[in-house]
Amino acid sequence: MGFQGWLSVESVGALALVAAMGCTSTGRMLDLDFTVSGSSYAGIDARMQVAADGATAIARAGHPDEALVLPAEMMAKLRDEIDAADFPSLDDHYESTAFDDYTYQITVRFEHGSYAVMSTDSSNAPDALQTLDETLTGIARN
Repeated sequence: MGFQGWLSVESVGALALVAAMGCTSTGRMLDLDFTVSGSSYAGIDARMQVAADGATAIARAGHPDEALVLPAEMMAKLRDEIDAADFPSLDDHYESTAFDDYTYQITVRFEHGSYAVMSTDSSNAPDALQTLDETLTGIARN
């Protein structure tokens, strides 16, 4: 039968509309887990969980655990940065040979799958992933 006639004009239009709306095959973000650790002078060791509604739990070495709700503006920024990072296209890890880099681990769960990626400061991670690492670290440091 081949592909001729497989897509109608209406279905192509619908696909274009979905792409224009920014929908992805991963669906809506459900939650994320983030860990940052580092051995540099101002080292940090923190774990954070962020739910889709902004409910956030942070555990930092040497500090009491913290629960908070991220403002809607911050959640919108996180969603934009997660979309820009394009998790389905990322490698599982981006490493460097530097011994004192911060290490970042992000696991994002979407409606249609989950993705985990590890990176370091001086790795060849994509810029969008580095931006997300910086934003999440800023929240974790609070």
